[in-house]
Formats: sequence, C-alpha cells, structure tokens
Amino acid sequence: MKELLLFIQLILSIVVIVSILFQTPKGAGLGAISGGAHLFHLTKKRDLILNRIALVSAISFGVLSLILTILEV
Repeated sequence: MKELLLFIQLILSIVVIVSILFQTPKGAGLGAISGGAHLFHLTKKRDLILNRIALVSAISFGVLSLILTILEV
C-alpha cells in the first residue's frame, strides 16, 4: 500500500515538473523592469490546460505528502 502511494507521488512530481516546464513564459521577468513586458497577454488554450494540470497535480502532491507523513513512511 505504501509503495503504491510512493509511486503515485513520484508520478505526480513528474507531472508537476513537466506541466510547468511546458508553459509559455509569462514575461514578468527582468524585462518588466524596463517596460519590455506585454501588459495584455492573451493566454492560449494550451496554457490554460497546462496551468490547471499543474494546479491539480500540485495540490494532489501536497495532500498525498500529508497522508504519507501521517502513515509515517
């Protein structure tokens, strides 16, 4: 049982990393200081889907981490 939960946690961590890396940059880096950032950036459908996947998998990862802590793995 605990091995299955650890495997699911591993998969969730990979999903979080990949979904964040595949998102397009938001333009809020150092370019925002000099005015190089776009103020009106339209989000694409792919970005919305990746954002939701990252959010759901990150929350699931956190909840699963709490469960594994309670089970004292």
